[in-house]
Amino acid sequence: MGKMLGVQYVLHGQVTSIVDNLRMDIRAVDVETSEIVSVMKKSDKTTELFSVVVDLADEFGQALDLVPPSQRPEVAPIPVAATIEFSRAVDY
Repeated sequence: MGKMLGVQYVLHGQVTSIVDNLRMDIRAVDVETSEIVSVMKKSDKTTELFSVVVDLADEFGQALDLVPPSQRPEVAPIPVAATIEFSRAVDY
């Protein structure tokens, strides 16, 4: 799927929430080789979910030497209907 989207890495992982705490375990996988190139974990209070996501995104960007969002070219938005149809096709 990553090659179809024209991406170099796919991030996947999990979020675990117990009472008021959360933990995110995320892996970056190279699309061409399927090699796990980076693994990061972060824990905090559940109220800090957004901060945890932003921090992990920043850390992955640095670790993978990605172009910062401010320097990336503009990309046309994907129509919502196309996204829904793609999701239905994947489920089929």
